Amino acid sequence: MIDWSTCAVVERDRERVSGAWVFRGTRVPVAALFENLEDEVSVGEFVELFPGVTVEQARAVLEHAARSALAAAQVRVLFDQGTPAPLRKLLPGHEVATAYERGWSTLKNGELLAAAEREGCEVPVTTDSNLKYQQNLASRTIALVVPSTTSWPRIEAAAELVGAAVADASPATYAEVCIPAIAEGKRQDRG
Repeated sequence: MIDWSTCAVVERDRERVSGAWVFRGTRVPVAALFENLEDEVSVGEFVELFPGVTVEQARAVLEHAARSALAAAQVRVLFDQGTPAPLRKLLPGHEVATAYERGWSTLKNGELLAAAEREGCEVPVTTDSNLKYQQNLASRTIALVVPSTTSWPRIEAAAELVGAAVADASPATYAEVCIPAIAEGKRQDRG
């Protein structure tokens, strides 16, 4: 997870671009740079496509992201009790704890998120899809990852999707992971 708050060339305002991190002095989301780079747009082309962003800003963002990736390869993850515990074995390189292990089984949603933040958790994983309507993440330092099901066979089959969402998470964001149904033949193979 990248902490953009320490990058001088970006800023965030809850009332501008839905609170996304943007290049300072613009409404251009930082995510736009990465999306365009993935589609083989060069930094030079990017600044032409998005007036107001300078080459220096784009390079500073890339350098910050690279430093952050090296420093934070391991993410501290908290599984809410609706998240199957065996998923932790499929998230190598991350430190995973459960709400149950922490003694947080009876906490209300807001209390759970606050406890996770206090303990340095970066990404709670929960199957409670209503949290996005109940909790304001804009002021949070955590990111929520929400698999669309509690079904362990389905989550196990799509573990790479959950892992990617955890790795891509950034503070104050909510990522719902659509877990596909298991094909009929696969269900029979599980025996």
